[in-house]
Amino acid sequence: MSYLFGILTALTLVAIFAAFRSAFRIEEGHAAVLTAFGRLRREANGAPTLYQPGLHGKKPWEKVHEFSIMEKALAIRDDQREVELLARDGTLLRMDPQIRFRFDAAKLELYVFGMKKPLTHLREFFRGLIGSEIGSFGRENAEEGSYSEIRRQRTALNTRIEQHVTNGMCANYGIEFK
Repeated sequence: MSYLFGILTALTLVAIFAAFRSAFRIEEGHAAVLTAFGRLRREANGAPTLYQPGLHGKKPWEKVHEFSIMEKALAIRDDQREVELLARDGTLLRMDPQIRFRFDAAKLELYVFGMKKPLTHLREFFRGLIGSEIGSFGRENAEEGSYSEIRRQRTALNTRIEQHVTNGMCANYGIEFK
């Protein structure tokens, strides 16, 4: 009779454990997807199932991948230092650039599973992009210095950077820039 009590106790504990593992909560401003053994849960039409804020159920073995869908600002500098960039004429410019972006729901899989450290990747990508654009911006033999030319034609510089972003970053990483 004692072995029956032991079996019932074990089954009850397993049921309680499974019940706790079968529910998950998504915070406001976040969304989530589920994977089972590495495979993404999908809708009938093949699109990934996206879970909005609230309480949801899942199978005990499924893993929740939660991510923020809020707009974020990311400083390009690191270690509280400004970014130092070399302009075309050799002028050293110190900048404190930032980017604003948010998750693009249409490219869910790229955003969630595309990068291991997405913020570090974005920071380094933009540091390289801004350095390249500022280093090659302006006319070869301009009478004024590079700094003056960059300030005067800032809209053209922003347009060039935006073209790189919309043609490459948005398509490759599932994010939308503001």
